[in-house]
Amino acid sequence: MKLPKTVIINARLWTVVVDNCNVNSHFSYRDRKITVGAGNPQKRGDVLRGLMHEVAEISAVERGVRYTRDKELGGNGDYLFCGNHDQFDDIISDLSLVIGGLIR
Repeated sequence: MKLPKTVIINARLWTVVVDNCNVNSHFSYRDRKITVGAGNPQKRGDVLRGLMHEVAEISAVERGVRYTRDKELGGNGDYLFCGNHDQFDDIISDLSLVIGGLIR
């Protein structure tokens, strides 16, 4: 799957980098960079899943609906998401813009 080099999330431009040596995806908020792990060619769906996961999470951060249980993060289970339906709709709008760009 060919991913875009950039995406717009909440009207901010983010760089997308594909990492063929890793299977995990993550983002750097400071650098506005999303790294998508594409190291397992047998699981092509994981590339799209990784990008969508990071876009949704960034959108949640942008809207102030992602929280941490503790300042010393021990893992992904320490993130909590809580928002209203309007905030959820905004996150879906961000996802739709990215998906729309993928299927042109």
